Amino acid sequence: MLLDHTVFAAAAAAGAEKVVFASSACVYPTNLQDDPHSTLLLSEPDANFEEAGRTFADGEYGWAKLMGELQLRAFVKQFGLSGISCRIFTAYGERENETHAVIALIAKAAARLDPFPIWGDGYQTRNFTYVQDTVTGLALAGACLGGFEVINVGTSTHHTIFDLIREIFLHMEWEPAAIEKQLDKPVGVKSRAADVSKCRACLDWVPAHPLRDGVRRTVDWYMSSHPPVQGTEAATFEHCLMERA
Repeated sequence: MLLDHTVFAAAAAAGAEKVVFASSACVYPTNLQDDPHSTLLLSEPDANFEEAGRTFADGEYGWAKLMGELQLRAFVKQFGLSGISCRIFTAYGERENETHAVIALIAKAAARLDPFPIWGDGYQTRNFTYVQDTVTGLALAGACLGGFEVINVGTSTHHTIFDLIREIFLHMEWEPAAIEKQLDKPVGVKSRAADVSKCRACLDWVPAHPLRDGVRRTVDWYMSSHPPVQGTEAATFEHCLMERA
């Protein structure tokens, strides 16, 4: 929150016309995302700035992002600059590392872990949004919107973790004999996907890369930029992956 304030204050002092803020789907109330079978699409008003007692962001990270949005709105009111808050949903892609779920799962497949470990039962859903779409959404929102606005930058498709790992296995032409469901690990919310109505209406655009295409590109990047692990190094690598994801 202090970093956000520092950036907003510097932008206002420098006479910046517009700030595009990388916010997060974690600003949305967790009680709207606790059913793994839900097809609910989170819309911008669901963060519920205005109604007392209804805001409930997702953990410390979600609260920090929500406070960032409220700070930005205050700067817009006080200094007259524009502030566009883009709520990013489950972004993944090239140049990410194994502390993020998609890359961690690709790394486990590259290491041929069998049984293949996943956190939770595999039925929790996310709307995996390829990084090129995320960047395009940020750029278009900055170019097209003014004043104070919030907008979702994500897809409207719920994919399970099983959907994700199937695409990884398919592209890597490998599949483990067994899946190890680690039910004692944290899984976050059970269901998350974006209502993109405002994105379509205001930007004349929605994310376009299907999961298969984004996974293919990400796997290709990972395999070309990370040397294979072997022998005792593989055991150490496996331990690190188990700790990270």
